[in-house]
Amino acid sequence: MKRHRFDSCGRRALARGIALPTAIFVIVVLAALGAFTINLSGVQQTTTTQALTAARASLAARSGMEWAVHRAVATTQPGTCNALTSFLPAGDGFTAVSGVAVTCSYSTLVVAGATYHTYYLASTASYGTAGTPDYVERKIEATVCRSTGPTATEC
Repeated sequence: MKRHRFDSCGRRALARGIALPTAIFVIVVLAALGAFTINLSGVQQTTTTQALTAARASLAARSGMEWAVHRAVATTQPGTCNALTSFLPAGDGFTAVSGVAVTCSYSTLVVAGATYHTYYLASTASYGTAGTPDYVERKIEATVCRSTGPTATEC
């Protein structure tokens, strides 16, 4: 014969054992929430690092362009690219950078005694190793014109 349990009022007590599945469910939900939070924190840190690296590469490419424009315009011999090659920005954060590569090509046009020198400049900055998730490359291109001669006007 099966015995039943009764509470203090004489009613039959409900089945026991619901607390253990509830506790296990709460523990599993909290563990999943903790894992999600840790994963989200890692993704946020990676995104911030990539944004910072991209900003560094953009500014390095921009500084390379400014350097190239100055070298092209300030040269004493217009019509030459004045050996523009590359440089490595000084400062923290560019120890892994492959440098800033600056390329230059030019053309010359003579019209009515005025000479127009047009420089085609490109500055490419890269950071990290190509093929890895942290690799960033930024390229800026510009065209600069310089006029010389007694009848020269603005380009």
